[in-house]
Amino acid sequence: MNMRMLIIGIVGILVVVGAVFVGLTMIGPMLFGADEGIAETQASNATLTESQETQVQVANTPAIETPEGSIYKVGTIVYLPERIVNLSGEGPFSVLQVTMVLEFATTKPIANASPEEKPALVEAFKAEIAPVSAMIEDGVNSLISTKSGEDLLTVVGKDELKQELAEVVNTFAPYPVVAVYFTKFFLQ
Repeated sequence: MNMRMLIIGIVGILVVVGAVFVGLTMIGPMLFGADEGIAETQASNATLTESQETQVQVANTPAIETPEGSIYKVGTIVYLPERIVNLSGEGPFSVLQVTMVLEFATTKPIANASPEEKPALVEAFKAEIAPVSAMIEDGVNSLISTKSGEDLLTVVGKDELKQELAEVVNTFAPYPVVAVYFTKFFLQ
């Protein structure tokens, strides 16, 4: 009975935290005068994402100046769906909940395209990725399941996983992956 109440309490807290996060994400920028960017992003997302499985989204900034002074052009961003993977090995950490973002180096970065060109480029990119999306998902899941919780506790372990994920995706994808980002990484 106590375990059940604990689980219900944790779920309730997560729902409240999620609601607060969504509220701040949607309302916060409007309060601080960034409603133009939100409307533009929502409009582009409405036309870009038809599938909940793999989402292609245009980065709002076509280029970023690095601390060294060089210019980094943002590639095409693909949001992979959240996944929960059983890890190998023994120990207290046997499950990983992770959400990832892949950045592809496309021949013509969508972020640098004109507003008229973007929808066609996004559709072309989706058409090129669609045939290999199942292979990418399988490769990602297979690779993560070979890791142990202890491997992923350190920054070095996470960086190695990112590098290995890029290599796996690059075996299938029509464009090279230049970066893998973890937007959620939760070991339990």
